[in-house]
Amino acid sequence: GITPTEADLDTPDKVNEMAEIMGVPDPLASLERIAKLTKEIETERRKREENDCQLFRDLEELRRKDLNIRALEKTQQRLKSTVSQLETDITKLKSVQSDNDKITEENASLIRVIGKLSKKASKIH
Repeated sequence: GITPTEADLDTPDKVNEMAEIMGVPDPLASLERIAKLTKEIETERRKREENDCQLFRDLEELRRKDLNIRALEKTQQRLKSTVSQLETDITKLKSVQSDNDKITEENASLIRVIGKLSKKASKIH
C-alpha cells in the first residue's frame, strides 16, 4: 500500500490525486465523515463520563442510605431490648405491688388484732 507523507497532502489537489491513487472515491466526503464520526465519538464519550459520574453519585447515595438503614436497625434492636427489659420490670413491679397489697392487708389485720388484745388486756387489769 501507499502511505502519503505530509508533503503529499499539502494542497487539495494533491489530496485528491493521492485519494485517486489509493482508490478513495471522494476524499473530502470521507474526511467530513471521519470528522462527523469523531465528533459523535467525543459526544458519546462525554455522555459516558457523565453517566459514570452519575452512577458514582448514585452509588455513594446508596452507601449512605445503607449506613442509615444499618444504624436504624441497630437502634430498633436496642429499642426492642429496652422494651423487653421494661416488660420484665413491669411484671416484677406488679408482683411487688401485689406483695405490698397483701402486706398492707395483713398489717391492717394485725392492727385490729392488737387493738382487740389491748382492750382485753386493759379490762383484765
